[in-house]
Amino acid sequence: MQVYTVGYLIFYVEFVQTGNIFRIVLLEQYTSTIVSSTDII
Repeated sequence: MQVYTVGYLIFYVEFVQTGNIFRIVLLEQYTSTIVSSTDII
């Protein structure tokens, strides 16, 4: 859960600072991958 929270925080910061939709999408996918890997473990 902690990993997911950190990923979401980074996602929010990136959204506020850049507003770059493409970058946000990539970061969201990366975060989802981390969450999935954590669930498997």
